[in-house]
Amino acid sequence: MGIDDKTQYVDTLLTSMSDDMLKTANILDESGKMNEINMRTFVNRTIKVLQDNEGGISNAFNELFKIDLDDETLNPIEIYEKVNSYIDTIYEALGFDEEEAKEGKKNLKILLGFEVTEDNYNDYQNALRYFNTRKTSPDNPFPLFDMDRQAELEAWSKENDVTQEELENLKKNGYSAKNSIEELTNAIIKMRKENAPDKLPFDNAWNQLKNNSGAFKDNDDTKDTANNLLELAEAGKLTVKAFEKTNGSDDFLTQTKLTAKEATQAINELVDSSKQLSELKKGIGTITSAYNEKKDSKSNTVSPDTLSSMYDTLGVDTWTKKDKKVWEEYKNAAGDASVPVKKLKKYQDELAKSYLNSGNFLSNLNDDNKDYYKTLLKEMGIKNAKEIVDKKHNQLLALEQIASLDFASASQAEIQQLENEILKTAGRQKH
Repeated sequence: MGIDDKTQYVDTLLTSMSDDMLKTANILDESGKMNEINMRTFVNRTIKVLQDNEGGISNAFNELFKIDLDDETLNPIEIYEKVNSYIDTIYEALGFDEEEAKEGKKNLKILLGFEVTEDNYNDYQNALRYFNTRKTSPDNPFPLFDMDRQAELEAWSKENDVTQEELENLKKNGYSAKNSIEELTNAIIKMRKENAPDKLPFDNAWNQLKNNSGAFKDNDDTKDTANNLLELAEAGKLTVKAFEKTNGSDDFLTQTKLTAKEATQAINELVDSSKQLSELKKGIGTITSAYNEKKDSKSNTVSPDTLSSMYDTLGVDTWTKKDKKVWEEYKNAAGDASVPVKKLKKYQDELAKSYLNSGNFLSNLNDDNKDYYKTLLKEMGIKNAKEIVDKKHNQLLALEQIASLDFASASQAEIQQLENEILKTAGRQKH
């Protein structure tokens, strides 16, 4: 959590506090006048609490804001309980008086934008009670809801992620308090099979994958998939091959009906290109440092430790056989005292090209930013930056045209234009 986040959280906390709470913290005196010194002390203490994660407050904040209130696949009872738990943690970690807790937590929930969970919870409970039975007793002749049945219904609804809409549909289909929990479960399963969409839109599927909810809830294979894929994308290493090797990626494809190439492209587009280029710069920097090490070395070699570190930084173990051969040739030349520095430059340029090709650092390349990419690559010491960027740009244009062209109704001129784009990518334009 950065300092900007902490400042925002502290500001939110202060605005959510009642006058009585502010007086308890000695920020306001009895007349309601603010004490600036005490205010600064409170702010600094609060930031320190967040910094040190006292009482789990930072974790609570982070987990709270991971909850997607727009995700209709989440169970309202489960969301309500989670939000209350995180609000409790935040409130208690700041050391507020428990006498003010009820009002203070309510204010905090409103200011953080989670008050809607209260309304959703109440609406859901009302819908759930339709499937409950009423009982009378000798002590009370008026029929009351069966508390045991209600507890069973709540447990059932959370275990099966039953939504408000599904409860309404059960009611429309004639299910009621007369039905057993098992009958309600079977009805939900049948309903979901009948209403299952052909595919889950990428945005919905990605949100569910990140939050381990919906189609991916309780799936151990996908619990880390989103984080792993994002890490690869930010490092510029999310290729189709890397995607397919990531645990849980096949489940994601099953839900979205996307190809591995389409999913890889969509995930790369989620990432800020500056992060990908930062990783690229780090890799190119290790190659440049190794060159300088050989140039400045009395033995005219790059040390085995440096080469081992380069192997890890560049991710050579994931390269193709062809690019691994480039690495071997570079490593042999770098560690050979008889190979002059000038000759190493040739191997270095080939290594840089293999490194660039091994990842997906240019996945966000387009017409608007291609000159920017060329400038950055030149600054990194890549001499053939223009050639590399233009070739990648042509590849992306060709792929876009292939995806959009209707071959069944395309004219010969359109097909010829596409062929030219593909040949241009390979450097062999038809005329």
